[in-house]
Amino acid sequence: MQNEELTQAIEKFLHMIETYPDEKHSVQPFKNFLRYFLRIETKDEPLPTLEIMSVLKSAKPTIFYYLREQGNTDMMLSVLTNAPISVEVAKKRLNQYISSDSAL
Repeated sequence: MQNEELTQAIEKFLHMIETYPDEKHSVQPFKNFLRYFLRIETKDEPLPTLEIMSVLKSAKPTIFYYLREQGNTDMMLSVLTNAPISVEVAKKRLNQYISSDSAL
C-alpha cells in the first residue's frame, strides 16, 4: 500500500521545511518540489497535495505568499495555493505516510 516514492517526497518536503529560510529566494526550490510532487503516481489514494500546501502555509508563510502571487500566471500554483486545509488535519494525514519516528 505504501508508495516509497511518495514517502521519500514527503520526507524531502519536511526536510525542506526545516532547512530553507522563509524568504523570497527560497520560493524556487519549493516550486520545483511541487512540480516533482505532482508527477508522483499513486494507486491507492490521491496525492496529499492539500496537506503539503497547508503545512507550507503554516510553516513558511512568506514562501506561500510568493507562490500564491505566482499563481496569477501559473495555473498549477493558483489551484494549489487556494485550497489548503487545516494544518492539524494536514499534519495528521502526512504522518500516516511516513514512519512513526518522524514528526512534523
